[in-house]
Amino acid sequence: MTDNAAAGQSAKTSAQPSSQQSSYGSLAALRDGHLALKQSISDATTRPDFTEMAKSVRAFLAEAQKTGAFLDDARERRAAQGILDYWSAELASYPDAPAEDFVPVLLAAGRRRAGRARRR
Repeated sequence: MTDNAAAGQSAKTSAQPSSQQSSYGSLAALRDGHLALKQSISDATTRPDFTEMAKSVRAFLAEAQKTGAFLDDARERRAAQGILDYWSAELASYPDAPAEDFVPVLLAAGRRRAGRARRR
């Protein structure tokens, strides 16, 4: 396994929540995942493998998006959306990024917001 492949694998495993947990359950957990992914990508920048890095970022974004279901506080939601915006921009900056990588990822609706939407 090359250093780049190992770094890509490291990014996948260290930035994703455990398999028992479907998403990051709090802003603190999301921040931890964000910092872990940032570190793993930073470690791989000598000869970056953008394909593997993009896979790691997409996987992180897919799980991070779900965190919105756990966040009702507006400040926490803004901070979490800022993390998603960071990684959405990073993903779009990679060479040969497909069109779907240019679409920003938005947080899932919070429990309180989802409840209001159902009542309407």
